[in-house]
Amino acid sequence: MMKHTNTQWQKRFDESLAPKERNFSQLPDQGQSVVFLTSSSDIGVMRNGGRNGARFAPKAILNTFKKWTLTPKLNELNWAQVEVSSQDNEKQDFQEAQKTESHKISEVLSKSHSQQVFHLGGGHDHIYPLLVSLGQKFKKIIVLNIDAHADTRADLDPHSGTPFRQFAESFKGEFHLFQYGLHEFANGASTLSPLSHGTQYRLFYHETKNRVNVDGFLEKISLEITEECAFVFSLDADALESNLIEAVSAVNPHGVTREEFSNLWNFYQAMTKTRNLRPIVGIYEMNPMYDSISGKSIKSMASIIFEMLNKSGN
Repeated sequence: MMKHTNTQWQKRFDESLAPKERNFSQLPDQGQSVVFLTSSSDIGVMRNGGRNGARFAPKAILNTFKKWTLTPKLNELNWAQVEVSSQDNEKQDFQEAQKTESHKISEVLSKSHSQQVFHLGGGHDHIYPLLVSLGQKFKKIIVLNIDAHADTRADLDPHSGTPFRQFAESFKGEFHLFQYGLHEFANGASTLSPLSHGTQYRLFYHETKNRVNVDGFLEKISLEITEECAFVFSLDADALESNLIEAVSAVNPHGVTREEFSNLWNFYQAMTKTRNLRPIVGIYEMNPMYDSISGKSIKSMASIIFEMLNKSGN
C-alpha cells in the first residue's frame, strides 16, 4: 500500500523544529526560548578583501536547523528570528549602519530579556554592534572567541578583521578577550599588538594540543567571570577544521575539531549556568556559496547549533 506523500511531509514537519518558530512580537518571555538575531550582510567581509556570500548564511543555517527532529529536551523550545542588519545601509555608510544595528539588537534584547541569544552573521564585524549593545547594560564584558584570526587588525576603517580592537577602543568598561585556536601564519605583528583598552589572552592552535595549556586558559576565564558581567561565546566558522566546515570566508587547513569545540561549549554552558548568566552566542563567517552540492558545511553548522541547544535542554 502506497503512503500518501503529503501525509508523510506533514508528519515530518510536525516532528521537526519548524512548528516551534514563533513571531517575535508574540514570543513568550520564558527562559527556555531562543532568539536568533540574524545579520545577513557581508559588506564587512568585502571591506576586508574577503569573498562575498556570507550574507546568505543565516537563512541557510536556519532553513536546515528547522528541519531537525524535535527531541524531548527541546519540547518546550520556542524560537524566533529577527533581522538586525542591512546590506544596503552598510554599502552607503558602514559605521552608521553599525550604530543602527546596535540599536536594533538593544531593542530585541530588552524585549526578550530572559531568552538565550544566537547571533548569526554575516561577517565577524557584526559582533561589534552586539558588544556595543551589551556595553550599554554591562560594565564588564568577557568574550571567548574561537578563531583562526584575532580580528584585532589595526586598520583605520572597520571591517570583519577589526571588531575586537574597534570595541576595545570605544568601550569604557572592563573588557577581557580570550582567543582560542589562532594561527601564527594568519596574524601579523600589528594585529597581535596590545589593545589600547582591555586585556587579551591568546591560545594559539599549536598550544591547544596540550591539555595543560587548555585547562590553564579556561581557568583564567573562570576567574574573570562574575554574575554582573556579560559572557559571550563567539565562533568564527573558519576556526573549525576544513573537513568539517569548508564553506567559510577563509578556509582553515588546520582547525579546531568538533570534539574540541564541544569541550569549549560544555565549559561555557557550565559557566553560564553556575554564574546565572544569559547565554549569548555569536556564529560568523559561514559562506554557503562555497558549500558542496550536499550542503555538508551548512548541515554541520546547523547540527552544531542543534547539539548546543539539546545539551542545554532549552
